[in-house]
Amino acid sequence: MEIRDESAAQVSAHIAESHEPPARIGLRERKRRRLRKEIVEVSLELFARNGYENTRVVDIVDELEISQPTFFRYFPSKAAVLYEAASMALDEPLKRVPMLRASASSAAQFLKGLVGIYADVVTEHAALMRMIAQHGGADTLKSFICPNALDSLGKVEHQDGKFYEQMQLPFLTQAVEDGQRRGELDPAIPAEQLRGMLWSILFAIVVDWASAPKPPYNLRQRCQTAVDLFVNGCRSGATASA
Repeated sequence: MEIRDESAAQVSAHIAESHEPPARIGLRERKRRRLRKEIVEVSLELFARNGYENTRVVDIVDELEISQPTFFRYFPSKAAVLYEAASMALDEPLKRVPMLRASASSAAQFLKGLVGIYADVVTEHAALMRMIAQHGGADTLKSFICPNALDSLGKVEHQDGKFYEQMQLPFLTQAVEDGQRRGELDPAIPAEQLRGMLWSILFAIVVDWASAPKPPYNLRQRCQTAVDLFVNGCRSGATASA
């Protein structure tokens, strides 16, 4: 599969297309959402043009012609802008998950479809994901999937983590619990423990992929292979011996 590495402008275009506010939202809220989106778009353009480390918040606000207090009302730091861009990229794809779960014939099938959606988003936005990985490696990527993550100064980087809230908590939990009910996964192992094990495996794969200058492997295939290995290794005793 050909891996498409998008420019910052293309990433911004995808974000813009998938986040048009509904017509019924009030004028004030539409303006707020529009400015938030503009901050993300302009920040990504500056990061791509000048480098993340060389781009200051003052550069972003000068480009937008807004004040620094206005910027900080929307984002606590420029790192939080990267988190927002990655989260926004997941919004539309994750809407397919409930239908995916309903149509899956097994927990393994649901899990493979779920990680496929995730891997496709990461692959499609490879430039953004590499920017995240190269800025702070595993620790920075982890801050985007764990709630209430702390920055290097010990301050809260953001208040929630969409990857964590939408992937690890409800969806992976649903898949693990479904698998235990169907006898595909060992019910003697706490669902929380199984979920954490699988998430750690997938996280390591994504970090390795995003940290390389060029993708070292097909991310979708690697994640789905990991799901197969996880499910086979966590079968209940009766199922495993059958």
